[in-house]
Amino acid sequence: FRLHLAKKVLAQVTYVTVTMPVVLIIIFVIRTAFLPGAGDGIQFYIGKFEGKELLSLKVWATALSQILFSLSPGFGTAITYSSFAKPKEDVFKICMIVAVANSVFSIIGGFGIFAMVGNMAFKDGVSVAEKAKAGGPGLAFIVIAEAMDSFGVFKNFMAVLFFVMLLTLGLDSAFAWTETLVSIMDDTMVMKGYKRLPAWKSSLIVSTALFLVGLVYTTRMGNEVLDVVDHYVGILFLLVICFIESIIFNIDFGWERFEKALQSATRGLVGLPEGRSLFPKYLCRLDFHFTVPVMTFGLALYTFVNDLQTPYGGYPSGLLAFGWTLLALFFATMFVTMWKTEPSQLPPIEEDEKFKIEEEITA
Repeated sequence: FRLHLAKKVLAQVTYVTVTMPVVLIIIFVIRTAFLPGAGDGIQFYIGKFEGKELLSLKVWATALSQILFSLSPGFGTAITYSSFAKPKEDVFKICMIVAVANSVFSIIGGFGIFAMVGNMAFKDGVSVAEKAKAGGPGLAFIVIAEAMDSFGVFKNFMAVLFFVMLLTLGLDSAFAWTETLVSIMDDTMVMKGYKRLPAWKSSLIVSTALFLVGLVYTTRMGNEVLDVVDHYVGILFLLVICFIESIIFNIDFGWERFEKALQSATRGLVGLPEGRSLFPKYLCRLDFHFTVPVMTFGLALYTFVNDLQTPYGGYPSGLLAFGWTLLALFFATMFVTMWKTEPSQLPPIEEDEKFKIEEEITA
């Protein structure tokens, strides 16, 4: 029932669940770097570059969906949490810190993982490539479990810490998504004229529903079902959603309002008397108008066509039918929601009272 607690309490708990993984990953990287064969693993990680893979749209689609999954645009999480931000907040700076920290953490973690893969390959007398390929999607879990033996007398203690870390990371993700659904349910009830439920009740309803849905992943076919759901919903549909959001953002909100909104939110902050401007402006504008909508639509279209031509993953037709059915349901929900959407209530920029007040204060 953590979700019904005050936001300040959640923030304090999150400091622990976020800081612990950083400390443990640093310890993990340092320890595995001194193991036999670690150098071969690290060389495979940063020294093996296959340029032809950059021509594969499948690689780009997977990479884009992964970064979307990591940073959560398109899931509603970023929008939900931004609603709790202060009226005056340097959101651009925060977004840059989060994006850079996310990638740096992943890159650093990769050194530890592949150092351990190199050690495992050294002990088994096989190549690093062969050992890495054998691990598949669960490679990180296999490597972390194997690495615990390298801590000697502290292996049991470190094993507990590391797998508690994985648990807390999973819980953090679950908290974020559950909070998003709770906010959607609460806001929808208020819009429909119903009384808002107590926080613990709405949290209980959403958590119970997610628990029941998640039971399918505990079955023998759980991993296969997870892979299919991730592909059709977590990759294909997510790319489409981000494309739709980018189009709405371009047409309804617009670049000029985006600039003014950022300046309004940051004007008067320390070091920003006139507010923050987007930098580099031309690159940001290129992303805003072209890169994001074109890449998300193009990769979604490629994935869709490729799945029609080649059944995904070689899974049974029944499992693939389940994935296509989920995709169809999500598309139907999206179109129904868009059809019921009312006209934009955003006033013209020159008539927006928020920007007028800010300009008067500045003057």
